[in-house]
Amino acid sequence: MSPSYITSMNKVYISIPTKSGQVYFELMMVLLKWSHQSIPVMINFEPFMAPIDHCRNTIVKKFLATDCTHLLMIDDDIVPPSDALERLLFHDKDICGAACPIIGPNEYKELEIKYNAYTKDSSGYNAILKAGGMMDVDAIGTGCIMIKRQVLENIDAPFMTEYDDEGIKYTGEDIAFCERAKELQCEIFCDFKLKCKHIKSCNLLEL
Repeated sequence: MSPSYITSMNKVYISIPTKSGQVYFELMMVLLKWSHQSIPVMINFEPFMAPIDHCRNTIVKKFLATDCTHLLMIDDDIVPPSDALERLLFHDKDICGAACPIIGPNEYKELEIKYNAYTKDSSGYNAILKAGGMMDVDAIGTGCIMIKRQVLENIDAPFMTEYDDEGIKYTGEDIAFCERAKELQCEIFCDFKLKCKHIKSCNLLEL
């Protein structure tokens, strides 16, 4: 990789919204490594304040008050690969995320592992099952996402969950953000070489 993305005065604001006030050891080790490499970073642990769009918009407000060029949000149950910061910055996309595994039903109503990157067709948004390398997507989740400053400077209250007339959620804050960014002709990509760990707990008595 060319070092130009480092020497062009980029600076990354890394924010981890955390519900419990605790962060997994593996994630802390990744953040520690990033804090000692040549890419300048500011790291902030944001106490989770419900609803989630309130928390994410608070992060955006704090980010825009700094001189950082990029915002990198990582959920507290996500552990990105150690080269994620470097690769996401190197791609130089408006919005670019790592591939975070999620679980959801397939067409047969069976649960399967997918990724939080989406393509859109007449039926709506479809999570991607598998892919390799960089992929242009219609939307991406916020588990591990890097956003250029100019994108957030041009979208007021960027993360807003959308509800129907009966108060039922039909679009999450991450998809809604991507839709608004697409309206501004922003490019949205997922790097499927960056596969994150998504750490969840379960009740062993129910297995």
